[in-house]
Formats: sequence, structure tokens, C-alpha cells
Amino acid sequence: MSILIINLKQLYQRISLIVLWLCFIGFLVPIVTITLKGSAGVFGGVFVWYYLFGLFTASIPVEVITKPFTFCLPGHNNIPLKFLSCVCFSSACLFFIIFLFYPEENVAHKLATAMSIAMAGTMFYWLGAWVVFRFPNWQFTIAFMGLLGLSQKFNIPEIVKYIIVKEWLAVICSGIFVNILAYLHWSRKYIARKYCGKMWLGAFDAWNKQRLKVYTESRMVAKNKSWKISPAIESFFIKRITYAGPNFERYIWGSLYHAFAIMFSQQSQSSRGFLIGCILLLCLGYTGSFTINVIFVIPSLMMIQAYMPIHSPMLIAGGRKERFWASFATIVADTIFVLLVTSSFALLSILITPIMPAITISDRELQFTPLDTRFFFIPSLMIPLMITVRLLLHKMPVLMMFVNTIIFGAVWGAVIAFFETKRKAGFVPYVNPLSIMCLIIMAWLIFTLILRHICMKRNLV
Repeated sequence: MSILIINLKQLYQRISLIVLWLCFIGFLVPIVTITLKGSAGVFGGVFVWYYLFGLFTASIPVEVITKPFTFCLPGHNNIPLKFLSCVCFSSACLFFIIFLFYPEENVAHKLATAMSIAMAGTMFYWLGAWVVFRFPNWQFTIAFMGLLGLSQKFNIPEIVKYIIVKEWLAVICSGIFVNILAYLHWSRKYIARKYCGKMWLGAFDAWNKQRLKVYTESRMVAKNKSWKISPAIESFFIKRITYAGPNFERYIWGSLYHAFAIMFSQQSQSSRGFLIGCILLLCLGYTGSFTINVIFVIPSLMMIQAYMPIHSPMLIAGGRKERFWASFATIVADTIFVLLVTSSFALLSILITPIMPAITISDRELQFTPLDTRFFFIPSLMIPLMITVRLLLHKMPVLMMFVNTIIFGAVWGAVIAFFETKRKAGFVPYVNPLSIMCLIIMAWLIFTLILRHICMKRNLV
């Protein structure tokens, strides 16, 4: 058995990857359906599919070549190129066959369009592969998928359709050129030595808190720097830890110190995050009446990695009672912090709305839309649900990821449905402050009961 075949076996050897490939196959169904209808949006869907496919496919050879033992295998230096090329051109052939059914005037145009979309797709595939090999924490690029809401406003689907269908020769030549560059890039000598022993995040490590901690520590060591805590913040927490009453109160303050001290001390990181948030606010403000409100949802989704002092592989001073109260207090504090941040962005969007100019693109005038303050409660509903799923599935990160994605989709779908109904002057049944308050109380009650059960009854090692 060749080394290439052994590497290709990684595509189906793990349950998590099997689920991932099933998702990619499932996404082909709407692509095929839209292709048969001849919609312009199918081309953008193919590019998104290819980019994500390139990301997760390239994560497999990176995981392999970063292991020191693989450096000793003969001929393994060329395996990333062979692996990526094999998967790339197999998927290109698949899309070539799919787009043979794209409605065109004659057979020649169908062949040209099919070849054009196949070659254009390989360019996005190699872009995803390059991102994985270039950035150890490549998962952050998936967050930019949220900017796809701008495509309809800027008439991008029609522009992409024109380029793929009408300028097919230029697209094919560009695809060939990119594939040649990819061959030259991944055929370089000593590529395995470059990545051997390096700390690189895998396909699902973004949901593995321990793995992320090891990655952060390795990056700090590589840059020869450590996190410095502000003396004022350290004094604030130390004073409260020292003068706290019972033992579990000290443990609560210690947990809050662990969760917030470093974050509040990094002023440069906080300023950078605020700047990115403002840019995102400005971009999404021109996408429509509801897209901008995803700002209420995204921080809640990120809270899946929130710090909680529950499980520990070592003997620590905190007992079960201390861990329960410390975890509960930390999540409450995190929720309040997220509510303050999202509410601040909502207030900022309202204040800048009168001075934001209208933008005209493709004869369409776009007005800036502020955040809808009626949805400020979303973090207080989503965070306990996300943390509850994490508590139940902390040993199954892949399943935890998919369940939380379903929750995210359900909440975001409910927001969209609410806006559409209100826009058509319809009545939204059972949506009122009382029902929302009941949902929030139920979410926190479920979270508290499950947290208490795990802290008091389950194994915490």
C-alpha cells in the first residue's frame, strides 16, 4: 500500500470526518437543484463550497506532516501535493459533470460553462488549502462567510455569472495558471521539514478548549512573550479574593479573575476587537433590515469556549460546591459582558444612522440600517443553551459543534421569520415580552440544573 493511499484513508477513518463529508455531499443537493434552474446564485454557492472543502481537506495533510514521526517516512515530502491534487481534480470532475446540465443555448456553451466553473472552483480550493498551510489558526477565516449577505446588495451573483459564462476562456486560463502555481508551491523541497513538530490546529480543534490552550501557549513561547496583567485589575481581584467570606466566595472571585483579568488587561487586543466590530457593523448595516442583527447572535456562539472551572486533571482546592458556584457566576458575568457589548454596538448604530450616507450600487440605493434593539435579549437566551450543550457533550466536540450550529440556525431563522412577518404587516403569535422572559427563565433553569447535576454527581476529572 502506497503512502498516498494511507493518507487518503484519513478521509473516512474518523467519525468526525465522515460527518463532515456527509455535510459536503448534502450541500451538493441544493447546488444541483439551483443548477438545473439556471439561477445566478449557484456560482457563488460553488465557490463557497470549494473554499470550505479546501480548508477542511488541507487540514488532513497538515495534521499528518506536523507529526515528527512522519518526517522519517520515505517520500512523504511529496504527499501533501499528491493528496491535495487528487481530491481537487476529483471534485472538479464532479462539478464539470453537474454543470453539463446547466441550461445553455447549445452543447458548446454547456461544455465551456462546465469547464469554466470547474477551473474557477479549483482556484477557491487552492485558496482554502493555502490558508490552512499559511495560518495555524485558520478556522477564523470561516467567520468571513458572514459577509456573504453583501453579495445580493452589490449584485455580485450576476457579475460572477457573467464572468463564468461569458468570459469562460479567461477563467479557464486563470484556473490553469493557479493550478500551476499550486503545483510549484506544494512541490517545494523540504516542505515536510518546515511543518515538522509545529503546533497546528486541526479541522475540529476550534472546539477543543484544551487544544486551543496548548496552541496559545506554544505561540506565546514562540514569540517569547507572556500575558501581562494590569496592576490595577490585579489589585482589584486580589483584594476581593483576600477579603471574601466563605471558601466558595473566594473560589468565585478566583474564577472571575481567571476569566477576565487577562482580557481586560490587553488594551491593544480590546481596541483591535472593537475596531473589527465597528467595521463589521458598517458593512452589515447596508445589507438589509435583519442581516445586521447577526451581531447579537455571533458573540453568543463564541461563548461555547467560555472558561468554567469544572473539570480538572489535577487535585485542586475547590470542591464540588465551589466549582458549581464559580462556574455559574462566571457564565452570568460572561452573559452580562456580552449584553453590554452588543447593546453598546446597538446604541452606536442608532447614533450614527443620521450621518451615514446612502450608497448607490448598480442603480440600487442602499440605506444604513441600525441594529434592532428589540433583539438585545438574544445573548441571554442563547448563552445558557450553548453552555448546556457543552456540558452534556464536552467529550464529543464534533457533535457539540453540530448541535450548537443547529441552535444558531434556529435562533437566526426565527429572527428572519420575525422580520419578514413584521415587514408584511402580519401578526407574530406568541411573541411578546412575557413569552420571551419565560423562554429565558427556562433556558437558565435548565442550565442551572444540568450544571448542578454535573458538579455534584458526575466525574470532574
